[in-house]
Amino acid sequence: MQMLKEKAFAKINLAIDVLGKREDGYHEVEMVMQTLSLHDELHALRVTDGQISLISDMHITQNPEDNLIVRAARLLQERFRPVWGVQLSLKKRIPMEAGLGGGSADAAAALRLLVRLWEISVSREELLEMAALLGADVPFLLAGGTAWASQKGEKIESLPSLPTMEVLLIKPPFGVPTPSVYALYDQEEVSPRYASRALKQRLEMKPDQPIALEEWKQYMHNDLQTVCVRMYPVLQELLEEITKRGGAGMMSGSGPTLWAVFPTRDVLEEASQFFENRGNQCFITSTQCADFF
Repeated sequence: MQMLKEKAFAKINLAIDVLGKREDGYHEVEMVMQTLSLHDELHALRVTDGQISLISDMHITQNPEDNLIVRAARLLQERFRPVWGVQLSLKKRIPMEAGLGGGSADAAAALRLLVRLWEISVSREELLEMAALLGADVPFLLAGGTAWASQKGEKIESLPSLPTMEVLLIKPPFGVPTPSVYALYDQEEVSPRYASRALKQRLEMKPDQPIALEEWKQYMHNDLQTVCVRMYPVLQELLEEITKRGGAGMMSGSGPTLWAVFPTRDVLEEASQFFENRGNQCFITSTQCADFF
């Protein structure tokens, strides 16, 4: 059989409000999420021995069985009992521990890819339920586009697609473990700003109208950013430099990657070069609103 491939699209959080800690230990959140054109690429070849294997062009885990791609494949295999196995290979472009959902995007791509490869008949709703077993971001990244996420982040409601815009991603030369950010956040006394609700309302009321740079400043809010900036003060320096250059920026997820919009493509490219010259990874990408599944 011919090798199949699937793109695993990165995400940014356009706004995040943390509403408190739940009894199950997770956090109650409200977020507006957005997929980007930046992506990993997953290739799959059907094999007859029933085995699941994964190779990558980047070191992704000590134990392959811990990888979300392999866990996604095992989940489908256990649920639907296909007669085949799979050889998977991953081309990694999304940086890890970056707040861009790379691992979750890879798991979502694996679900979409293996449904085709193994000729599985499954409803959208059932696949979304399975995605939620792999992580809070996986259901959103299974479908893609622009969405409202609530509860643990796994309850997804599609929003009108954000008009395409160019975005600069700035990834400092370190990763941030999500649990440590939330642990520090839990020591804070923070009242939610409900910026996510305001952005959701704006997208629903004016779905075809692009959001201008000055207007973005009203909505760009991440409750985890204050904590992460305190852990890594360089993030504040980067945010201030974005502002100096006429842009608007905020942190995605639990960090450390910042995403920013600028008034023109030329200014965006100059900013990308500036931040790259100072040791950061930079990606010029754009919002991606196709429905992936």
